[in-house]
Amino acid sequence: MARALLVINSSAGRVSGLKNPIDDLYTCLSPIGELDAAISESIEELGSVAREAVRAEFDIVIAAGGDGTINEIVNAAACSSVTIGIIPLGTANVIARELNIPIDDIPAACSVVVSGASRRIDLGCASGRWFAAMAGFGFDAAVVHSVDQRAKKVIGVGAYAIAVTKELAKLRPVRYSLYLDDSLIETEASVILVSNSACYAYGIKVAADAKIDDGLLDVVIFEKSKLNRIGFLWQSALVLMGARAADFGVKTFRAKKVVVRSVPNVLMHLDGDEWGSTPADVEIVPCALTVKVPASR
Repeated sequence: MARALLVINSSAGRVSGLKNPIDDLYTCLSPIGELDAAISESIEELGSVAREAVRAEFDIVIAAGGDGTINEIVNAAACSSVTIGIIPLGTANVIARELNIPIDDIPAACSVVVSGASRRIDLGCASGRWFAAMAGFGFDAAVVHSVDQRAKKVIGVGAYAIAVTKELAKLRPVRYSLYLDDSLIETEASVILVSNSACYAYGIKVAADAKIDDGLLDVVIFEKSKLNRIGFLWQSALVLMGARAADFGVKTFRAKKVVVRSVPNVLMHLDGDEWGSTPADVEIVPCALTVKVPASR
């Protein structure tokens, strides 16, 4: 029987739908074995608890929350013998979507943790911080930094729409120097994504060919649009709807190491949560984490 720790972010978007989060999830997860639980609205506190569990050699740490919660647990468990499980309770749930973990069926997600397969995945590391899905620079990072967290809890994706409107008024292309392994790319761009996953948000795939276990980072560059803000929105909408990126001024590359420099420095996000700014050194670390995923049929 496994020794497991369940960590619950009480401020995650969908936790309010559970009458008693610990009891509800504990019931679903109890077949796993010895199960301890911790609940907090502080992601940092949950990360501290998870690091203690890693030091105590727990078999599995289960993250119940959104991408920010999962990122904190990933940073505790990376390159260790601990497996992580995911109960997606956030707004976007990008990491869960990438791993085909059920989003709208909590008992089914719990079943994946209890009886699913264990899969080794790659992690990205940006200036010393781990990420599972992506590092973003420029406009989308500015939106992440601008989102009102209280509004996000109440209206979910609507909080991002408000932030997009606010940041669009400030949109200016930025001059980037990108070092991709041994190559240098100089460009003016609105958004740079350095992605480990295909999913961007809500099932939308921007780095469509990215794989979370291929040992590579997919770099997506939204280059300066000739039509400025309107062009950027049109460019982004077409790509998000599945249009071929190269046809709309969006370039993609692959590398194991990416150095991002910009003038001026721009904000960065990791897995959808604000984290620092450029300059940033990003690299892929193959097979850095074990995670529970649906068993193959």
